[in-house]
Amino acid sequence: MPIWSFHGQLDRIVPHEASAAIVEAIAREGGDVRLTSYPDVGHDAWAPAYAEPELSAWLLAHRREA
Repeated sequence: MPIWSFHGQLDRIVPHEASAAIVEAIAREGGDVRLTSYPDVGHDAWAPAYAEPELSAWLLAHRREA
């Protein structure tokens, strides 16, 4: 299952390094994963994530295989 992770680099609740490490581990195992980091964003990375121009098309391009 493809994963697109979003994280603010100024997040004081969940360290950005934690998401980066998870994404790297998934990629090492052959996972389809990507990380978008926002340099001037804190914990509320969902706001710029939902504004990503590619997000809707990316979501609609994937289907769960039974």
